[in-house]
Amino acid sequence: QMPWYFKQIKLGNPVIMNRVEDLPPVAEKERRLCLSKGMKSVLSIPISAGKMILGTFVLVAVREERVWLEHLVQRFHLVSRIFTNVLERKRSEEALRERDARLDLTIIAAGGGLWIIEFDTRKVWVSEKTRELYHFAPDEELTYESFFKRIHPDDQNQVHLAVEQALQGAEPFMIDYRIVLPDGSIRWISAHGQPYP
Repeated sequence: QMPWYFKQIKLGNPVIMNRVEDLPPVAEKERRLCLSKGMKSVLSIPISAGKMILGTFVLVAVREERVWLEHLVQRFHLVSRIFTNVLERKRSEEALRERDARLDLTIIAAGGGLWIIEFDTRKVWVSEKTRELYHFAPDEELTYESFFKRIHPDDQNQVHLAVEQALQGAEPFMIDYRIVLPDGSIRWISAHGQPYP
């Protein structure tokens, strides 16, 4: 119903119609639609991320014609950028959740666990499988020190050195070490790590 309008939006151009007569001759379908729906004035600002159009921010006057002054158009451009940021953040969060779900499936399939050390806060995040392997309580908050206490005393220096070297050289590491469980039993762990600065 609106080929000219959608062409403008796809090009990233705002559509500013103070009155139906402002529409160009090529927008005859849009003119008929506005008259049939009682749209007297339209301001439509594309919401885009890069070259991709996510939608439009549209105001329609139906009671009387409205002159869309330049300062008002600029304000609506600002509002459209706010919407763009919100939509982009939502899309990024959805992509992150999807990536995390895929990672979870991979870890479950491999029977492994994850642990992440944040060196600025000294906090450690572990997956449920890692909690199970190391016998950490479900609600136990872990730090670098408390995590490493579970590593066998004879292997702690070796693991610490491997982690430090990985951080210094930004190289992945692979190491096998023992952990001591609360009941005193020993379990071997094979760890593959990757630093993310």
